[in-house]
Amino acid sequence: MQLYFSTASISIVLLKMTLVTRQWVWPNWIGLLLSLLVYIATMLLVSLAWPYRGSDEAMFGSGLFWLSMLLVFTLALLPDFVVKYYVRTEMPNNWQLLQEQDVLLGQIGEGMTEVKKTVVGCIDSFSK
Repeated sequence: MQLYFSTASISIVLLKMTLVTRQWVWPNWIGLLLSLLVYIATMLLVSLAWPYRGSDEAMFGSGLFWLSMLLVFTLALLPDFVVKYYVRTEMPNNWQLLQEQDVLLGQIGEGMTEVKKTVVGCIDSFSK
């Protein structure tokens, strides 16, 4: 049972980290992957050093384990998803509004790019 709780805790913490991260750069990826790999390696070493009547094989091979993990992840992270969605849609920051505007302008197509170039060219000619 302790293995179940430690796996759930580590997984929820790592998933929460992915939700909170705004900019994904290489240290984030390395930290996330190393955390997961170190946990898996530690779990394997502990199960080899102190076998506990095959509990790890029985648990990780069980469909009930994986179903309960999915349920625990959903229940633990659902409030974070709801709050992030609400804040993003109802109280956006200026940078989020600019992202939305950029996406909408990108959907218009290449014609808008030509309009932008024309406007920038006119502004440059007036500033000289």
